[in-house]
Amino acid sequence: MKKLVFAAVVGLTPALIGTSALAGMMDSTYVGLSGVASMVGDVDANNGRGVGGEVKTTADIDTSLGVLVRAGKKFDAFRAELELGYRDIEVDSIKTANGAYSSSSGDANAYSVMINGAYDFEMDAPVTPYVLLGVGALHVDGDVAYTDDNGRAETLSADDTTVAAQIGLGLSYELTSSIDLVAGYSFLGAPTGATGEDEIIQIHSAQIGLNYSF
Repeated sequence: MKKLVFAAVVGLTPALIGTSALAGMMDSTYVGLSGVASMVGDVDANNGRGVGGEVKTTADIDTSLGVLVRAGKKFDAFRAELELGYRDIEVDSIKTANGAYSSSSGDANAYSVMINGAYDFEMDAPVTPYVLLGVGALHVDGDVAYTDDNGRAETLSADDTTVAAQIGLGLSYELTSSIDLVAGYSFLGAPTGATGEDEIIQIHSAQIGLNYSF
């Protein structure tokens, strides 16, 4: 089901972006900056040494903080934008089927480059709801060291770039004629096999920031 949702987002986003380019005369150009707090789904991996082969481990991930930078153009109710993102992913613990490993340390960096298409529900009010679809790429790199149940030092490593897609919704509030306060939620999914498991990395994000139009 998750893969079907991911495929639908990938398929629909270019159409939305293409429609925005035809929607009308350019209304404005804008840049924006947001702080972001993300919940990253636990990541499974085949790693370590065990009787009969590799040990399946799971990285339990803390809330991750980061930043989003964007630049875009508005065409009537439609917007097309480029979004660059950074998230610092901290691993809380490493677990196996036999329990949790202790002494985990280290983190990973997640970088995203997304092309977004958004639709603003224009109202006769300073508040404007919006929905968003995006496609792009996600790169994750980092190392997490831990000690297993037998006292052996192990390391989970990541260095992978994969396609990504996201959906989002939110509100913008007009502070001045050129500055909007923007708050929203997004779900970013990225399929990967680099961890040894065929799964989708799931990132749920809450964000708040400002857009400046000129």
